[in-house]
Amino acid sequence: MPVIRTKAIEQSTVLEDALRRELAAELTAAEDDGKPLQQPIVLQNEVEDPGQSIHVTVVWERWRPVSAGTRTKIIEEAYRSELPGYADRIATAFGMTTLEAVDAGLLPWEVVTRDGAILWFGGVETERGPLLRLPTRKYAERAAEAINLKYPQSEAQVVDRSTGTA
Repeated sequence: MPVIRTKAIEQSTVLEDALRRELAAELTAAEDDGKPLQQPIVLQNEVEDPGQSIHVTVVWERWRPVSAGTRTKIIEEAYRSELPGYADRIATAFGMTTLEAVDAGLLPWEVVTRDGAILWFGGVETERGPLLRLPTRKYAERAAEAINLKYPQSEAQVVDRSTGTA
């Protein structure tokens, strides 16, 4: 039994280190307005208060095997290594899978297609089927446009799931 536990811990540490490095790289990557928004999606909400706190949510399917507490630790460590000025201001940090973020209302914009073309553009396979959900209309429209250019038969559309309208 101890050998199995040691291997699990080693594998977990390797995964955590990889996630931390990937997230840190994403935090410092320049935003490209022409580029699709793909995971990890970092939602950073700056609250106007005396301490200027920030609330961070990272939406990423790679969180699946990672506990909530470890997700928070990885986010905080990635910020500390790459954006130390922000790290001290983090009030809350949550790591969520796509479905967790959808259920929390953080990804109201969905790109729907007649086929599975959304997977080409950063959509993910979930237990509810293929899904491409985004935090803003701008990114959802950009995704639908790109999908329709590459796969016109897909007829990608944007739907606001908070209201159910296209």
